[in-house]
Amino acid sequence: MQAVLILVFISYFFGVFQLFSIGNYGFTPIDLFSVIYYFVIVKKIFWDGAELKVGKHLGVVFYFLTLLSVIISGLIPLFDGDPEIISQFFKSSLHLIFLMIFTLISFAYQIEWKVLNNIIKTWLIMGLLINLFGVYQIFARAFDLPLAWIDINNVSFSLRGTIDKNDLKQLALNYQSFYRATSIFPEPTTLASFNLSVLICLIVPWIQRQKPFIKSKLFNGFLFVITMVGTFATFSLTAVMLAVSTFGMLILLEKKKKLIYIVLVIIASSMLIAVSDSIIKNYTGASVLYLFEGRISALFRGGTDPNKHFDGESFSFRASAAKQSMILWKKSPIIGIGLGATQYNNNKEVDIQYAHYSSLNVLSECGILGFISFMGLLVVILYYFFRLNYKNIKEDYPADDKNRLIGVGFYWMLQIFMVNTFTANHFVWPSLWYLIAINFVILNNLSIEKNNYISIKVMNRPLKEHFIKTLKAYSNEIKK
Repeated sequence: MQAVLILVFISYFFGVFQLFSIGNYGFTPIDLFSVIYYFVIVKKIFWDGAELKVGKHLGVVFYFLTLLSVIISGLIPLFDGDPEIISQFFKSSLHLIFLMIFTLISFAYQIEWKVLNNIIKTWLIMGLLINLFGVYQIFARAFDLPLAWIDINNVSFSLRGTIDKNDLKQLALNYQSFYRATSIFPEPTTLASFNLSVLICLIVPWIQRQKPFIKSKLFNGFLFVITMVGTFATFSLTAVMLAVSTFGMLILLEKKKKLIYIVLVIIASSMLIAVSDSIIKNYTGASVLYLFEGRISALFRGGTDPNKHFDGESFSFRASAAKQSMILWKKSPIIGIGLGATQYNNNKEVDIQYAHYSSLNVLSECGILGFISFMGLLVVILYYFFRLNYKNIKEDYPADDKNRLIGVGFYWMLQIFMVNTFTANHFVWPSLWYLIAINFVILNNLSIEKNNYISIKVMNRPLKEHFIKTLKAYSNEIKK
């Protein structure tokens, strides 16, 4: 099972490629390995008779409330009777349920600590490869070298057919000869978010004086350098927001004696940024630091006025989409207009394909019931990890794999909360439900260790025992 689970998280990075399409949905490698993983779990439950252990905590409650709110949101499309909207509701809901099953398994079937550690080790190794390629792309795009751009063949990026599949490409605006880094991802912000999760796995254990996930100092040092460079080259304000929130929380929570390690990380990061900026400017003619300064100052001066923003700035567009999402919410404030129905409710006031934040997407499409359930899910899990992390701080971090994962889990959950509340709409994407599943695994294992769980035995007698008994009876009958 461990091998299949690791393949799921490796295939996570190849979302721009589809194996085949079902209508406007691209069936990707992560879908394939998820299906295989689900079959493995079904086999263990029914054939082997594995026991399910569900931890008793509010995260599980809010998970099911979120799922229930999605189902209830379908009442509006059903009553309206528009076949196109009904069809889209069922397609979006089935896709979401497919993703949420992965999260369901994470708090119902016990996954060992060592498996979780191996998943993160795989994540770090992939981080090295992805950022090496991302840094290469900066110069490949400047000098028109091979693999400067990756062709996207996943029709899911066509926004339900509104974009021709031949026009799908990586999104990376250029400033002189500098193109924002994307690596294998469709756009820079996705790379930035991934890189912050990698940096959390490197920095947090070091600051908290836990053992690193990978023992090699050379590997960890090089990964830190290449990931910092790759993150800087995304020219992403999401990266800035996540870095500020992560370091801000570290400074607030850690004991004074740990602050020296935080300061050292900040100094090292600043030096890497300065050197990277000098190299990029030398080869592309553009200073990324200067671009950051111009972009941020333009936002403060211009507010939501797009005419006063930096070239290519998406803030005003996202702000407009947020306002339009609120208009849609008013159409059905309690249960929403139906999951996936935003595009089909456009009028003179609303002209968007989808909400650009998970929080507002759930509010408009699943109503206040969905919003409270979903945001409650994020807040409750974040609170649990805050409490666990704070307890570790008071006890001066007992050194073991469990406490290392608690530290990383808290800052990962903080990142998930920030991204889905303020910067992106991942509600029906693996980037939300597969990553939050890791946090659920940690909470579930802790609940099991404290005997604070519900035991569920689906098969009192496993199917394999029935099969063996039947086989023996048949064999005896033949002998007679």
